[in-house]
Amino acid sequence: MRPRIALVGARRARQGLGPFVARFLEAAGADVVGFLGTGPASLPATGEALASVLGHSVAGFHGLDALLAETTPDALAILCPPEHHREYLEAACERGLHVLCEKPLVMQGRDAWGAVPGLLERFEQRGLLLAENCQWPWVLPAFWSLFPEGSAEPIERFAMGLSPTGVGVQMAIDSLSHPLSLLQALLPGPARVEAIRVQGQAPSGPQTVEFAWERPQGSVACRVELVDSPERPRPAWIEINGRRADRRIREHDYALFFEGGDGLVPVPDPLRLHLGAFVHTLGAVLEGDPPPDLAAVRLRAALLHQLLQAFPAYTP
Repeated sequence: MRPRIALVGARRARQGLGPFVARFLEAAGADVVGFLGTGPASLPATGEALASVLGHSVAGFHGLDALLAETTPDALAILCPPEHHREYLEAACERGLHVLCEKPLVMQGRDAWGAVPGLLERFEQRGLLLAENCQWPWVLPAFWSLFPEGSAEPIERFAMGLSPTGVGVQMAIDSLSHPLSLLQALLPGPARVEAIRVQGQAPSGPQTVEFAWERPQGSVACRVELVDSPERPRPAWIEINGRRADRRIREHDYALFFEGGDGLVPVPDPLRLHLGAFVHTLGAVLEGDPPPDLAAVRLRAALLHQLLQAFPAYTP
């Protein structure tokens, strides 16, 4: 059975993720059955963008009730800006729909936590799958293939560099779910963040977030550098115990690589892998398997909220 998935925010004018998500969902074995647009004027352009990558037309709707009534999806892929996530998460849960949600899960101002406990509890009570679109952990096998000598070492230091748009805390809202999800993949289980320190030029300019990732097994010193860059593709890198891998994107086919030390290794597209795993899990849940535990999603939201509170307020 091919899961039926409808998209909310399919165009994603700011980052252009909608068509990529749609293509990877269908490549993994799902059917994209419809999309919700921001208004009637946006539907033709969004429909054309989706058709160009899927090879078939996709019905567009301006209202959620019409989308769900006409397309009867099994799941929603919520790709709209994070300030709108909560309303669609609540609507999906009320209607018994599984969800793939763009990160961060919920955001009101810089509040990434207040609505999360109740939402996750309702998804758990209804036995619904909820996945957050954090794809960076899928690059770790490529990282360790570049630095195999480091794979058995205890992790003492972690750093990541990203190039988000925006200024000040908005850069963190757009980005910090990525290093948090990587740390959760590298160091599973309960954790907390301590000794948070934010340095930067408010409201614009580079921002550096330092913190300690505290676990019962010990502490990891963490640093995240956020720098809006004119370079395209946007720079990104990961560093573990001083070993740094820089992401390279080949322009003619968008193939991904990690470069570090004296080596260069291919990186399978993490978004494709992440969405493939989501479709596989969704299919299993539709066949009767229980959905995965939401402990990691819950913890990531709590830690993101804590980091965001450390950013200074700025009044122009």
